[in-house]
Amino acid sequence: MNLGRKFVLASINNRWYDDLGVEGWWNLDGPVAALHEVNPVRVAYFLDAIRQRVPAGSPRILEVGCATGNVAGIFRQSEYVGVDIDQDSIALAALRHPGRNYAFHCLDLLEDALPFEAGFDHVLISHTAHHLPDEYLLRLLERSSELLRPDGRLVVLDMLRPAPHEPLNRQFYYRLDRGRHFRTLNEFKTLFARTNALCDTSFEVVRTTKWGIRVIDQVLISGRPRRAAQ
Repeated sequence: MNLGRKFVLASINNRWYDDLGVEGWWNLDGPVAALHEVNPVRVAYFLDAIRQRVPAGSPRILEVGCATGNVAGIFRQSEYVGVDIDQDSIALAALRHPGRNYAFHCLDLLEDALPFEAGFDHVLISHTAHHLPDEYLLRLLERSSELLRPDGRLVVLDMLRPAPHEPLNRQFYYRLDRGRHFRTLNEFKTLFARTNALCDTSFEVVRTTKWGIRVIDQVLISGRPRRAAQ
């Protein structure tokens, strides 16, 4: 891995990513090659975390903010629906997962008419929350809960913001990500306490290590729609 490139990338901002585009991002020999070299570590760990809460054979799954379909591959046995607001990402996700059980839609869950029925066993929001301000995320949680079956589960997985004094190995992914709304565990708990849409909400910290080095902490949040408890 080119460690020198890592420090250059630490100053990347959102405009740089916007200019890079989906094709630039997926150019494995391009300017983010260093990130792709270590990205499988992060992806493997968040897929393992998702498997803990979302069974591979769950009948119907909606992923909100599915991007290019990094998670979709573990749900080959399910009816999977992925939504994202970025058309290029959705197009690439559809190319990566052409199976009949997969459907991908470019839409805003809060604004657009939905081309699919509600009644999902699981709604998954994976590594999307850190792109969303509090008020939007709260509305998204409420809308997502409405799309669940009464006995369904909303599952949110996201990176936790490291403290400024923590070492570089804990800062690496945080600094490279374009998200502007990273949260601590307490901030997530405070935010979820503001919504009446969920009940029986649990918070689990998932620590990611590689070669014995602690790389990043994620939080795995799971809750039921409150209407099911009424």
